Amino acid sequence: MRAKESKASKSAFLEETKQLGSDLLTSRSHVNNAPALLSTLSNAKHPSPPRAEALRSLQAFFVSLLRAGKLESGARSVEAAKDGEEPEAVYRMWVWSKYQEFRKTVFRMITEESASALQVEALNTWMDLVRDEKLGEFNNTLYYKLCEATVRCKGSTNDILQLLIKKYFKYCDVRYYTYANLETLISKRLRKNEKGMDTAVSSDEDEEKRSGVRLHAFSRNAYELLSSLPTLSNDEQKSGDDVHELWTHPQDEDRNRESGGKRKNRASSSKTKQSKPTSPKKQKAAFSKAWLAFLRLALPLDTYKKVLGRLHRQVIPHMNNPILLSSSVLYLPVVASVYAPDECSDFLTQSYDVGGLISVMALSSLFILITGHGLEYPDFYNKLYALLEPSIFVAKHRSRFFELLDSCLKSSHLPAYLAAAFAKRLGRLVLSAPPSGSIVVIALIHNILRRHPSVNCLVHRDSSQATTIAAVKDGANVEGITAEEKSDKAVDGKLGADPFRADESDTAKCDALQSSLWEIDTLRRHYCPAVSRFVESLETDLTVRAKTTEMSISDFSSTSYATIFNEEVGRRLKAVPLAFYHTVPSTLFAENCFEGWTFGDVDVTPMKAIEDTKTSNIVVNKETVDAEEDSDEDEDGDEEEGMNEEDDEEENKDSMDDLDSDRDSDDSAGSRSRSEQSDGEDWPGPLKRFRSG
Repeated sequence: MRAKESKASKSAFLEETKQLGSDLLTSRSHVNNAPALLSTLSNAKHPSPPRAEALRSLQAFFVSLLRAGKLESGARSVEAAKDGEEPEAVYRMWVWSKYQEFRKTVFRMITEESASALQVEALNTWMDLVRDEKLGEFNNTLYYKLCEATVRCKGSTNDILQLLIKKYFKYCDVRYYTYANLETLISKRLRKNEKGMDTAVSSDEDEEKRSGVRLHAFSRNAYELLSSLPTLSNDEQKSGDDVHELWTHPQDEDRNRESGGKRKNRASSSKTKQSKPTSPKKQKAAFSKAWLAFLRLALPLDTYKKVLGRLHRQVIPHMNNPILLSSSVLYLPVVASVYAPDECSDFLTQSYDVGGLISVMALSSLFILITGHGLEYPDFYNKLYALLEPSIFVAKHRSRFFELLDSCLKSSHLPAYLAAAFAKRLGRLVLSAPPSGSIVVIALIHNILRRHPSVNCLVHRDSSQATTIAAVKDGANVEGITAEEKSDKAVDGKLGADPFRADESDTAKCDALQSSLWEIDTLRRHYCPAVSRFVESLETDLTVRAKTTEMSISDFSSTSYATIFNEEVGRRLKAVPLAFYHTVPSTLFAENCFEGWTFGDVDVTPMKAIEDTKTSNIVVNKETVDAEEDSDEDEDGDEEEGMNEEDDEEENKDSMDDLDSDRDSDDSAGSRSRSEQSDGEDWPGPLKRFRSG
């Protein structure tokens, strides 16, 4: 009963709210219904349906007054009162106060009613007020408050962002003012940090006590809002034509008609203000300023990686002057998202100097600035050389890295020592690389040798010549050394040693030109067939460019164990190796595999007993013969003694022959007896000799 009564009361309350809203919209005499609807809307204890109905009724009431020009601020109402319109002015002031209360309630619903239909309704209402409060003009004052609430939100902003992306970010004026508001908010934040702290950033706890907003949350929310904005297409940027899809544009003519002659001048002046968002140049300028301001924030590590992965694809192509990215002040985070506020430098160049994955991610953007925008970075190749470590083969962005590495080494103006250093460093990495990495390295070295003929000495130089050069450079006396001594590498350990200095970070000092690519020769015997076959591509004379072609690194950079296996399985073989046996083997090893060992059906216990018996018989026979020889010695003399010794040897031979024949017969008898005693058990051949007799 109570549930039914509660449901009935809620239904009655909803009907009452609908009636109040209907009366408010139909007649001015029911204007006092507005405070009642505001009370329903602001009370969070009321159910959602009556609050949503009150929101829609109040929105329709106030928007109609705004479009008719009958809702003005208090200052304008005072001016009207001075002109003799006192009752009307008092009414407008009262309505304006209720409108202000309505705006505050709607804004509170946006920030507090998370993940609900009321929040969506409130956001739509707020954007309608942004469009309709000022005649023919985008009310950025209201929209700035929305952007500020989104960036400073302590919780998730996904619901607000999703609605903005889906419905409002397609309008160019909304995008333009979003960029402008973000730049303003970030600049204020940075100034606040500079005034309130000695260092650029503080810990999360201190920042939360100071302003109630965590710096991490501020940076993440700003990035989410900034990265959600769609950019102008290349066609729109090249054409230079104004973009006329505005949030405020469709209602301009209607408003001019409704407002009358007093508002014509104001409407015409607003058109000049609206010219900013429609210009692609203005859009690009606002886009650039917002991103440059954002990059000055102290970014948490996760956001920092997202930014580096996005710059070269979605930021640099749409900026007015991308070279400014190399001079943006950055507060770099270090490992484990700990800030390093004392380290301030150029954004991309400092990111490239960090090392590891950060440098790999910054390489794409830095390469675009160097090749397309004339950025000078003298230490670029030494930093790139330092990135060639074994961990690069398991890095997340290794495919993009290898493609960029190939592009960076494509210029024919590179010095020979530089190309040789990269070829040698890659060759050294291949010794510990997985098969997929070995294939990429072979392709890279192939392209280096083809593009730079001056480094082909790494392939065709005699090893003794190379080691002699290294020994001379290191101060060893190699005059008078014979060929045998050179082959034995006997000059203080210098000859035969690789002169390449793997631990040298400077490409000009690593002595790569004096070495050779002996590491590639080891791949001929690689355990992976794909690698050993692919290395044969380096056997051709790559200096003859007409007969060779460059390899596309993108075809090999995504190679993995799975792709290599699938390729091997799908290959068509001309000759298939077969495992053929004349007889099915019954043992793991044949008897002739190991000398002194026997394999097969051998029972150790009976054999040992037979050997013991035969050995005792030999001892008894030997004692009997010795006794007879002693008795004959006295009678026959010395000559007969020699004859008896020869007879003894013949008798011993006969007895040993008898022993061998008896052993063979016993073996056959023992095998028959064991087969009879098997009790029907089927023992495998290799295991029969372990079965007890």
